[in-house]
Amino acid sequence: MRLLTALILLLVQHQVHAAAATYRVSSVTIREPLAPEWRVQSKSEHRVVFFHRDTETDSDFIAIGSHFEPQWPSSDADFLQEFKKHAEASNATLQRVLSSRFELTRERGYLCARAFVVGEESSNTPDSASRLPVRVHARTLACRRGSPSRDGLFAFFQYVSQDPSEALDSQAESFIQGVQFYERK
Repeated sequence: MRLLTALILLLVQHQVHAAAATYRVSSVTIREPLAPEWRVQSKSEHRVVFFHRDTETDSDFIAIGSHFEPQWPSSDADFLQEFKKHAEASNATLQRVLSSRFELTRERGYLCARAFVVGEESSNTPDSASRLPVRVHARTLACRRGSPSRDGLFAFFQYVSQDPSEALDSQAESFIQGVQFYERK
């Protein structure tokens, strides 16, 4: 009987896990993070913000998917420069950027820019004696399509871990891949 109960529980968890909710904002679809315990923190006409708190490590995780109308230059090099400028401005909350990598890609069939950033910020613990810096890992993707570019999507995933986590990097990439331009069938 225990084996049957365990199998049923496993099947139910798999179905819930496999049936992740998808949100549509403007011309973008956003699949919620596949790991359990994520919740929608906010949703608007152009963006969905997901949040997860790991009570064991007292860490916050955030994932954002959104639509935007590109105001960025049309050349690839200028697009990357503008993306870097926006990414660096959003990293201003970090005390120190330890590493960053920016790249252009056409992996989706249209122009995208990716950022991989690792930085440090103060711990949120109330005990000031234990306010050691925590390591923040962030991945960002911004894409534009159309000619001229009238449609853009943005995906962002951030987690806190002293060391890189292959499992969390995989979860981040899965979320980013789940932010797509809406295609009518």
